[in-house]
Amino acid sequence: MLCLDSDDAGIAAVERLCSGSFLMNAARSHSVQFLVASLPSGMKDPGDFIEMRRSKNKDNREIAEGFRKDVISRATDWSDWYLANVLDSYDKNAAREAVGKL
Repeated sequence: MLCLDSDDAGIAAVERLCSGSFLMNAARSHSVQFLVASLPSGMKDPGDFIEMRRSKNKDNREIAEGFRKDVISRATDWSDWYLANVLDSYDKNAAREAVGKL
């Protein structure tokens, strides 16, 4: 499970892992599944999740259960995450403007 910071550097780190051959080779040769977990909006890193819950007087068990429910259970396969991320970065207007202009 990959759950890095949700800032540009964290996203770039996950992209580097996904774009290389390491995850694919490891998944194939060791029969493991790699997932990417995204944090809820407004949270930079897993520590923010813990601190926010702790500030609401939640105990460690509630915090852990919340993390499982709000982060881990929504994790996606690394290849699906990477494809969605690449497609999201694609400028749809660029393709529309280029149609018929060779």
